[in-house]
This record gives sequence, structure tokens and C-alpha cells, in this order.
Amino acid sequence: MEDEPNISEEIKMQKRKEIDKLSLELLSNTSQYKKYLAKNDPNEYVQSRTTSTRLKKHKERVMTMLMDLLDEYDDLTTFSNTGNTEIQRQFKQCVDKILDFVEWTSYKHKSGGEDDDMLFGSIEEPKETPSAVHFGGITNTAKSFWGKKVTKSR
Repeated sequence: MEDEPNISEEIKMQKRKEIDKLSLELLSNTSQYKKYLAKNDPNEYVQSRTTSTRLKKHKERVMTMLMDLLDEYDDLTTFSNTGNTEIQRQFKQCVDKILDFVEWTSYKHKSGGEDDDMLFGSIEEPKETPSAVHFGGITNTAKSFWGKKVTKSR
């Protein structure tokens, strides 16, 4: 029975670490996150740096391969210069996601880029002119909720 509280505390600590990491990834700038990662998770930092170095080293070949895959997109399942079918499958999924994103952003750009909810995006407010009431040279343009003939008095 004594081990149960420890297990519960370990789970809570693990969840807390995951939330902290996610918050840092999303809310901090890149250089601050890299400094944090180097200090608190050196293994992940080394892996990230290694991947970055590998990408810089092979960038030209990767770009050529991606361009070839893009040119052969229709023939990827039947014939391709890239013999790795897993790369072909992943590339097709990546292209599909990119196309979805491009279409979504172009639609959003065409609609004015407003963040209105689609349900309420086309509703227009009625254009009523407020009734003006004059009090000694001052115009009161307050609208009445009880009709056009009833005006707010001072």
C-alpha cells in the first residue's frame, strides 16, 4: 500500500513535466527553448543538433529527392526512381496535408482573412439610423429599445 502514493506522485510529476515541456515548445522563442533543452534534457538537445547538422549536410540531395518525388507524384505507386515505398507513402501523405493547408489558407485569404465563425460570418447587422433628439443645441442619438417613437431623455 505504501507504493501506491509514490506511483501516483510519479504519474503527476510526469504529467507536469510533459505540460511544462509543451508550454515551453509552444510559448517560448526558439533560442530560449534551445537553451532550456540543453540544460534540462541534454539527450534531446544533442539529437536535435545532430538532426539539424545532418539536414545541412544533405540538404541538396534531400531537395533534389523531394523535387523528383513531386514530379513523379502520379506514378509513385507504380513506378518511381525512389525505390523506398515507405518514403513514397509518407511523401503522398505530406503532399495531401500541404494541399489541404494551401487550400485552407487561400480560402481564408479570399474571404478577407477574418476569424469570424462560419455560422455567423455572413450575417449583417440591420442598418438603422438612430433617432436624433435635440436638447438645447445638443443632439442625443441614443436608440430606444421600445420603438422608434420613444426616445431616451436626459
